[in-house]
Amino acid sequence: MSAKQIIVSGGFDDIRSRQLRFLEESAKLGEVTVLLWPDVMLQKLTGQPPKFPLAERTYFLNAVRFVNRVIPLSEPVAPDSLTISGLRPAIWADDESSARQARLEFCRAHGIEYHVFTADDLKGFPEIPPTPSPAGRKKVIVTGCYDWFHSGHVRFCEEVSAHGDLYVIIGHDANIRQLKGEGHPLLPEAERRYICGSIKFVKQALISTGTGCWMPTRKSNGSSPTSTP
Repeated sequence: MSAKQIIVSGGFDDIRSRQLRFLEESAKLGEVTVLLWPDVMLQKLTGQPPKFPLAERTYFLNAVRFVNRVIPLSEPVAPDSLTISGLRPAIWADDESSARQARLEFCRAHGIEYHVFTADDLKGFPEIPPTPSPAGRKKVIVTGCYDWFHSGHVRFCEEVSAHGDLYVIIGHDANIRQLKGEGHPLLPEAERRYICGSIKFVKQALISTGTGCWMPTRKSNGSSPTSTP
């Protein structure tokens, strides 16, 4: 039996953890298809151009492990309706911050379930466990702060992951503060770990336990790397 098709619709400009949590919860309902709004539509709705163009937003979303398909729209659409030609959506998933009665009515008229996630549904940063790997596959480690995760980081992870299973070691909060000063990090370690782990090129994101430069080693069971104390 095929999975339900879940539709989400929006601009997804400057993606942050809340949007990733929304996509993760949506993926628990079925296979997520994102209808991505074009640049001109975002400018019309917000009064200013998007921070990132459609092609870049499409690339980022395609790299999110919770997303099955991204459809970049070429023309503006009514924000309270869906472009569903050729699609068979079972559910329109929405965040309560953007939920509207008009969207519920659209779904009723088209035989689609309208599922709204509340703030409580999206709270926290669940651990994303690694999937099994073929025997003998290399492990690759990168370290960093990853305080504002953007498409450049995604591209880096994509290239590095070609060399083996990619483990990202996130600097813990106290260490980042020591290295960069007060006001850093911008995001707590649990959130930064979650964001990195949401990218499909990343096997697993871990938090450093050391100070200064991060010198990764393997755990005692040899299952995955971590940083030295």
